[in-house]
Amino acid sequence: MEGMGYDIAIFQSREAAQFYICIVCKKVVENPMFVGDCEHFVCGGDCLNGIQQCPHNGCNENFRSRKPNPGFLRLYNALPVRCGHCNEWNGVLGELSTHHNSCARFPVPCENQGCQQKRNREDMNRLHSHLCKQKIDLCPHCRVTVATSSLNEHLKRCERDAVLCNHLGCNGRVTPNGLAAHQKYEV
Repeated sequence: MEGMGYDIAIFQSREAAQFYICIVCKKVVENPMFVGDCEHFVCGGDCLNGIQQCPHNGCNENFRSRKPNPGFLRLYNALPVRCGHCNEWNGVLGELSTHHNSCARFPVPCENQGCQQKRNREDMNRLHSHLCKQKIDLCPHCRVTVATSSLNEHLKRCERDAVLCNHLGCNGRVTPNGLAAHQKYEV
């Protein structure tokens, strides 16, 4: 799920971070949104889905999301944090997503269509994206794009690699793997 809060362990002051706990996912709120006039807050994104009333115990406030005021956001974005992926970067919460855009240890999805894998950026760039079974290759014969996992199967029936059948004057074009079956059928 997207937008499901930050792990409190990345905050240098857990005491300060406790003030910003999402009432849905119970993590430090990510992209904070107030539920209503009660000023309980939740993570923007998936934590907002399906909320009709404030989920805080004993609060009966009807759901009406609104963004926090600038003062709240200034304090929130100034919370000191460290990167929970590389453990090398220290900064403030408002700069964390910028760091994640270049962090070698941040998990990123594979860019190959159909691949559901996530790996840290360093491994993805160095290894996975080149070995991924969903990586797109060009057939060396017909130049059609094919997923790496399907290339061998494609090569077995590639039209460009067809051979001429001269069995009993056939003169048809057949893939090399299908020649024996074709000739058997022609008899």
